[in-house]
Amino acid sequence: REDLENIKSLGCDHIRLPIDFFDMTGPGPDYTLDPVFFYLLDQVVGWTEELGLFLILDNHSFDPTSEITPDIIDQLLAIWIQMADHYKKHSNHIYYEILNEPHTISDEVWNDMQQQVIDAIRSADSVHTIIVSPADWGSYNHLVNLPEIEDTNLLYTFHFYDPWIFTSQGSYWSDPPMDNLSGIPYPYEAERMPALPSELAGTYVEERYNAYPEQGNDTWVRSQINKAIRFSFERVVPLWC
Repeated sequence: REDLENIKSLGCDHIRLPIDFFDMTGPGPDYTLDPVFFYLLDQVVGWTEELGLFLILDNHSFDPTSEITPDIIDQLLAIWIQMADHYKKHSNHIYYEILNEPHTISDEVWNDMQQQVIDAIRSADSVHTIIVSPADWGSYNHLVNLPEIEDTNLLYTFHFYDPWIFTSQGSYWSDPPMDNLSGIPYPYEAERMPALPSELAGTYVEERYNAYPEQGNDTWVRSQINKAIRFSFERVVPLWC
């Protein structure tokens, strides 16, 4: 609770809580969420409600190196049916985020899976806001590939890391690792650019590195984030970066 109090004292109004739901369940076909999980999470939910903080229950079950395949749908549905049933009577400060950065799965397949989860949640809970995401790591370029969803209590999310070579420099979790690449300035300045490490030559990192003179500036960044803004205005839907 002290952590949450400190967060609120900084002026924050919400917390996104990453949860590895897929490791919290028993085996199929029921995929029952562990009672200890609910015991612990209920404490956090109670604290955020008392403090007036919004709490996003974020399904963060897959790290960047994990493949997401269509056969996760049964466990995904089971998890969210249980979550919706458990929290349906709580305040509207609770948000459900179906899945963080869906990847290695096509737009068409993911869109169908996401609609199934929305329908499953709504079978138990018609009140709480659901956070929906496009495929390709929640890319803003894929927002336009989302279908028109009839539910009016959705928050559309996208992830924005561009210019990627700047925001991801030094990352050890990327493939290939970039922990030996640092010092890339923003905005781009040729005289301040570090050399590309030889082990990254010939990879997609080199492509991003070579594109940085064009992308490392406010004009290009605005041109990209405007794609998401246009989506929001055209669909008349709320958007969360």
